[in-house]
Amino acid sequence: MMFQTSFQLMHLLMRNLQLPMQDKIAILGKLTDWLTNGVQFLEGNTVGLQLLNDIKAETSTLSKYLLDVVSYIDEGFEEVHKAMTNIECEFDKILDRVKDIGKNQEQMECDIKDLQLAVESIKDETADISKIQEEDRQQVQVIQSTLDNVKIDVDATKQKVESVEIDQKVIAANV
Repeated sequence: MMFQTSFQLMHLLMRNLQLPMQDKIAILGKLTDWLTNGVQFLEGNTVGLQLLNDIKAETSTLSKYLLDVVSYIDEGFEEVHKAMTNIECEFDKILDRVKDIGKNQEQMECDIKDLQLAVESIKDETADISKIQEEDRQQVQVIQSTLDNVKIDVDATKQKVESVEIDQKVIAANV
């Protein structure tokens, strides 16, 4: 039973290997011959020395071939594995760059918000300064108007003083 199971597993292995169809057919044919001869041997039928030598030679050839195929597949696997490892490393680098860009973007957004607040503050201060300037301009106008009125009063007082002086000179001349 195990003997036949082993051959079934070898048949399955040959079908799953990616070999040219012609090689698969030849190997599966040889496996079938070995199975038949092996079953006869296990059942007690006499097997010739030549058949045993053929089985030994074929087994040796098959094992060497399988070792070569497995070695070739292993090399291919190694290359694919290296390529996948390199791709993974590149993806890690890209991911790190994207994370850095995200952090930089977040920092820039914070900086922009800070600048917007600063601009708003400057606008408010400018509005306050404009109000103060307008108030100062109005006060200057009031002071200027007051000074104009004072000047008018001074001129009027000066004329009165001159008039009084003239009157005093007339009175003094008449006395």
